[in-house]
Amino acid sequence: MTGLDASDREDELLGWLESRGVDDAWEIAPVLVKAGVRTDDLDTISAELPGGAISKAAGRLARSLEAQDLTAEVALSSERISTLVNSVKSYSYMDQASVQTIDVHRGIEDTITILAFKLNQGVEIVRDYDPDLPHIRTHAGELNEVWTNLMDNAIGAMDGSGIITIKTYRKGDKLTVEIGDNGPGIPESVQSKIFDPFFTTKDVGEGTGMGLDVVRRIITQRCNGEIDFTSEPGKTVFRVRLPITDGEEDE
Repeated sequence: MTGLDASDREDELLGWLESRGVDDAWEIAPVLVKAGVRTDDLDTISAELPGGAISKAAGRLARSLEAQDLTAEVALSSERISTLVNSVKSYSYMDQASVQTIDVHRGIEDTITILAFKLNQGVEIVRDYDPDLPHIRTHAGELNEVWTNLMDNAIGAMDGSGIITIKTYRKGDKLTVEIGDNGPGIPESVQSKIFDPFFTTKDVGEGTGMGLDVVRRIITQRCNGEIDFTSEPGKTVFRVRLPITDGEEDE
């Protein structure tokens, strides 16, 4: 695609977004053009969403594409775009209540789709899912932010290449999700600080130090759960335990 073609398509997308009241359309349009998104794709997306949700969907899609460097892929296929968009919609639960009964496995799989570009650079996902895991009632969108943060941290810890193992199981009245990696591990000297606000092991400018503190607060304060971890060279595992309330066992 020539520079002129890109400019014309950007103008077309910008007009489409602005005509539907999408916030920050001028920032979103160039990202979508680079990923090969067309107005036809947006028509399809818009038709599947409730009124007013397209602004949130377009913003989430653009941020996902940009954050994961998906725009480096030339002209994403319409099937690939559709898969990503459906995952973005499910991932953000944009058309549903913030507290709802959810399938944790679906949220994890949507997160894997969102992070696909990073994962495809050299990370293998090994799943060990409990097929009888019950659905739970919780803050779905915020919980997906937890999976995103933990997986993204694992990718970074392994320097983009290695194995992430995701295991789910039930023990008593708790549902547990384990996200582990085979990276170098968290140094024992800093393990006690890992959930502290503003603490980070990343280089200056590469992180805010807020990630795991936010994860901890979402799990403990919003989802009434627990989070801990174990780490040694070659194996780090974060464990998230979420309550199963009466009635959820049968869903």
